[in-house]
Amino acid sequence: MFDPSKDYTFFKYPVYYQQQNGYLVFHCPDLHLMVTTDLPIKRMFNSEYAHKLAKTMLEMESKVRDRVKSMKSSRIKVPQPSRVKNIIDTSKIKRLTAPQVAKLIGKSADTVRRMADRGSLPCHKSKAGTRYFLEKDIVEYII
Repeated sequence: MFDPSKDYTFFKYPVYYQQQNGYLVFHCPDLHLMVTTDLPIKRMFNSEYAHKLAKTMLEMESKVRDRVKSMKSSRIKVPQPSRVKNIIDTSKIKRLTAPQVAKLIGKSADTVRRMADRGSLPCHKSKAGTRYFLEKDIVEYII
């Protein structure tokens, strides 16, 4: 339940994570913050690692709040939270065509197009009407 007396600053700023060199790295680019934790041994996710991950996320939450509080007390202008689409490098997002997706999932290109039109396969359309599929969406579909 929402409590107006609490500080929900953490939820205003986008925080994303990625795997880098055997570590899980949490970034808050708006406030130039970063927190790292190691990945689970042999990629085995268990309750102990889940607890460690939760502690790392709480550490990031604390850092965000502290940074905003520090900036306010120092009379430094606190940056407005950015929109997530502005901080993600879209040049690294791989787009696939219907024939490429068809090859990956073992269907015909026409079937892939029909699946996209029905909404059972996520796709985007260009202004010209060309369907394209994001690699991450197809991986999620396959799994």
